[in-house]
Amino acid sequence: MRSIFRSLSCAVVTTLLLTGCPGDSGKSGGVSHRSIVELEQRARGFWAARVAGDLIATFEYEDAKLSGSTSLQQYATSRGALVYKRAAVKGAECTGGTEDCVVQVALEYILPAMGTKPIVSEIKDPWHLVDGQWVHRFKTGISVGRTKAPDAPAQPPKQP
Repeated sequence: MRSIFRSLSCAVVTTLLLTGCPGDSGKSGGVSHRSIVELEQRARGFWAARVAGDLIATFEYEDAKLSGSTSLQQYATSRGALVYKRAAVKGAECTGGTEDCVVQVALEYILPAMGTKPIVSEIKDPWHLVDGQWVHRFKTGISVGRTKAPDAPAQPPKQP
């Protein structure tokens, strides 16, 4: 009886070692832990180049370069007026079974038209996996807020 129990125990332990424990797949939404680490590394490289003001380096990370939908010149003119002072990648999250993820990034930037006081915010920066490589989803700037709610009615001018 002891021999059967020992054989059965060895089989269970071997199975768990080979397949992992239930619920411990090491994945985020179908993307492996290793891939998430690679994504975070690429995001750090992208944001380091962005803080350094290196448009050529940041363009290398963009899906627009990969697809050929945007030239370097178009990319350079679409970057807007933000001057990035610091960026820290906080982590990445992938949902569902897709290879589309967001990277949480803490930013400190200056909008020269508003003065020299740094603005601090966090963004969810979109990335996706193309042919085994993480690429940044190209967008034309970051929204820094609204002056009024989109559904707010326009205020009539005050009468003197």
